[in-house]
Order: sequence, then structure tokens, then C-alpha cells
Amino acid sequence: MSADQHNKQADAAPASHQAAPSSAAGKTVQIIELIYELQKRKSIFHNYEKSEWVDSKMHASSKDNFQLPDASWQWLTDWKDEGADAWEYGSSWQSKFEIAEGIFDTMRRKKYSRIRIKLAVSDAELEGTIFFFSCCNAHTCVN
Repeated sequence: MSADQHNKQADAAPASHQAAPSSAAGKTVQIIELIYELQKRKSIFHNYEKSEWVDSKMHASSKDNFQLPDASWQWLTDWKDEGADAWEYGSSWQSKFEIAEGIFDTMRRKKYSRIRIKLAVSDAELEGTIFFFSCCNAHTCVN
């Protein structure tokens, strides 16, 4: 596969990818998938309600229906959150989310991550691979 083909694959990578160190023996590729639990409230005078699941681009998603790209991948971990107090707050999806809740915040999100792994990656598959996905500030790790 040429470097141009790998660049195209990298540009098409989902925005949920982040780097993960490889730990399995042999050549492997690991990618961290991210998903967010999103809660909204009507105003600052209401409680947060109903959870939705979205990816980092605010597209509807679900932990239960998150699919592997193909049969060459397998899940290495289950979904993990960053704890009960790991909410980030903002006034809209486009706003910067902060750890401390602000008086006008009407949204909150909690990040969940899960690692997928591709085993027995050949040198030919890795040749010319671009490891940094410019579209999502992440990279693929290879051992």
C-alpha cells in the first residue's frame, strides 16, 4: 500500500481515535475509541436530564452498537469512564468544556474509552503508514 493510500485512510479515520501504547507481543496496532455521554438541561434552573451518546463530532452513537471496522480487529478492553466526578460542563456543544460547572452551563459530558487491537500486522501493511491522524489529533501505535 502506498503512502498516499495510507494518508487517505488516516484522513478518513473517525475523530474518536486517540493514541494507546501497544502492550501485546509481536506487531500490533492499538486505537482508543472515544464516546461521550451527553446530558442537557433546559435552563440553569433545571436538573440535567436524559443521556445521549455522541462521538467527538456530536454524531449520534452508542456504546452498545459501536462496531469494529472488520474481523481483523478485536476489543482489548471494555468501555471505561473517568469516574463519577468526571463530568465536563459547557453552554453548548461548540463551547469549550470545563471541569468546573459554570452558572450558564446547560450541557455536560463524560468521556468513555475502549481500546481495540489489530494483531499480526505485516511489514507490508505498515510500510509507508502515517501514524498521526491530522483529522483527530491522534496516532496509531505499533509494536
